Amino acid sequence: MRPVDRGSCPIDEGGVPKKFHPYTKAQKDIINRLGEYCSYCERPLSNVAIEHLLPKKWYPSCQEKWNNFLPTCLNCNTNKRWSMEKRWKFKEGESLPSEKTVLALYYWPDRDNTASIFKYGEGGIIEINLSLNPSQKLKAQITLDLTKLERYDGNDEDPPPVTDRRSQKRREAWNIAKQQLDDLNNKNITTKSVIQLAKAIGFWSVWMTVFQEDSEMLKLLIDAFPGTRKDCFDDLGHPVPLQENPPKPIENPSLRQESRYTIADVLPRSQEPSLLDWLEASGRLMSREDRESEYAIDEEEIAALMSVEDTTYDDDGDELVEED
Repeated sequence: MRPVDRGSCPIDEGGVPKKFHPYTKAQKDIINRLGEYCSYCERPLSNVAIEHLLPKKWYPSCQEKWNNFLPTCLNCNTNKRWSMEKRWKFKEGESLPSEKTVLALYYWPDRDNTASIFKYGEGGIIEINLSLNPSQKLKAQITLDLTKLERYDGNDEDPPPVTDRRSQKRREAWNIAKQQLDDLNNKNITTKSVIQLAKAIGFWSVWMTVFQEDSEMLKLLIDAFPGTRKDCFDDLGHPVPLQENPPKPIENPSLRQESRYTIADVLPRSQEPSLLDWLEASGRLMSREDRESEYAIDEEEIAALMSVEDTTYDDDGDELVEED
């Protein structure tokens, strides 16, 4: 599944973000940004349909939002709608799960590095990347179930219907890509002709898998398909490992990195008055030497205060009695 970046909302002639009412008006801009390929199965499209990540029926406020659009084929769009309605049990008159909750359950080509989630085996069979951790594997499987991409992969007992040829077309693309690899190695064709054929046939992930040992071809394929997210790949054109919600750097302008041999700056003294300065300025801070004599008590007064008569309480009554 090709990771894509549709970019920010297109601007109209007046310099303001476009309004897509109805949402079908976004078709031309979506094609310009992402090409005429299904965002899920990656096959080429003769008629691009606008797919809503959040179903427009249940989330009408997102029906015309640019960041809710993706190009898709009829098969992926239909399977996705059925799968979401079955899982979330959307019903009229009942409260809906939040948009964030629904989107968080799946991997999306415009939000995640989907190139590192799935692998393509011999014949173009889709497999979950074994290097994922258990929670990532579960999420990847839920994503596959969303559009049923692998339903007919390698299943000879249950051949695909005529109306769903996604697996068949992916297998054909695999065989063509393998032949192109052999021809390129034998210098019978040029890289330019390979790229042109790949764009015509589609199934970008298949070509990336077949040519995975050729860094030059990988980078050409990334550049050739519109909207492919380049930040999802390393310098050799290989997908970078999947990261789940990487921590954001803490923005603290007081912190900076210096060489260990650089003399540290002395922190400047605060210019605001301290509590001690305020006490001194307001006359509330008194010197111990100046005030000591005022409260001095001579020895006779101390002795008088400390000399008390020895008395005790009678346990049987309330009267005080003197001891002999």
